[in-house]
Amino acid sequence: MGGFCNPRGFPAIAATAAVAALLLSGLAAPADTQPAPELTAAQKERLKERDRIGKQVEAMRAQKKLPEAIKAAEAKLAIEREVLGETGDAAIESLELLAQLHQDVEDWAAATRARTEVLALRTRTQSKDQRQSKEARWALERVETLAKLDRAGRSRLAEADRLDRQVYELFARGENRKAEGLARQAVQIRQELQGEHHPDYALSLSNLASQLMHMGQPAAARQLLERVAALTRETLGEDHDRYAYCLLNLAGCCLIQGDYVPARPMLEKALALIKQSHGERHPVFILCLNNLGDCLCSRAIMPPPGPSSSES
Repeated sequence: MGGFCNPRGFPAIAATAAVAALLLSGLAAPADTQPAPELTAAQKERLKERDRIGKQVEAMRAQKKLPEAIKAAEAKLAIEREVLGETGDAAIESLELLAQLHQDVEDWAAATRARTEVLALRTRTQSKDQRQSKEARWALERVETLAKLDRAGRSRLAEADRLDRQVYELFARGENRKAEGLARQAVQIRQELQGEHHPDYALSLSNLASQLMHMGQPAAARQLLERVAALTRETLGEDHDRYAYCLLNLAGCCLIQGDYVPARPMLEKALALIKQSHGERHPVFILCLNNLGDCLCSRAIMPPPGPSSSES
């Protein structure tokens, strides 16, 4: 039967052992595109300089030369704003990178300013699609949370990030029982420091559900996935990719349990969201379509229900 997926590269789970787990990263929704203005020769040269600086930023960051990386990132951003404008996707993405670099050196004031500016720009440049502005709002909230924590608290939140990555690695090796313990630790840390009404908490909870499913506990996994779907809908909205993935995972859990009636509308909703965001050739669209086909076929061959106890 169908498979499960999870955004941001976290563990994916399959509905049967015969189906390999599909690991996917949530892709950003395609931005509203407008014809790019013709660049002058001088502007093209400036963008070549931008690309060169961008490579330097990556190298400096890899070498932990963060103050130097920040200066280079500022120069890169300045060129993009000069040539492409501050509301262009490239400039906003560079501003997001600059915000992350400020976070890496724990300059919370600078990181907050950058995240606040990103949120303002994302809000200005998006009309109907508000997914990126919602993500920017949560990124700002994360910085504000980190700024309020002491060093021990920030270390614990970083530990939750590390645990989530380790859960994925253990999952890939089939060590689900060990991964379950780490997933529970990550959930507890996020619950204490970020609260349950947070996308990061929902993702860690989804990781835990993945392990329970592979340990033969679909009922417990389903209960968690229902909570994940509700939290994702509340925090990111029904039009967000992550919500589509939540529906796909939850529907897959229903399929495993043979509960086809609630699975169908979930899959149909997920299919529509993924098609709108990424088109019909995206791997998750194909996976979702396959799951929907399994659901419809399974319902078609189900035997009629037996007599109820009152009739027997």
